[in-house]
Amino acid sequence: MPLHTVDSVLYYLVTIASMVIEQQSGEIALLRSR
Repeated sequence: MPLHTVDSVLYYLVTIASMVIEQQSGEIALLRSR
């Protein structure tokens, strides 16, 4: 597998992970504010 593809996959995974973490932290903040 070319290095270029590995970089793309890593970038994709990091983007998805940060989106999920943001969603989860937002939900936790909502629960705490109640």
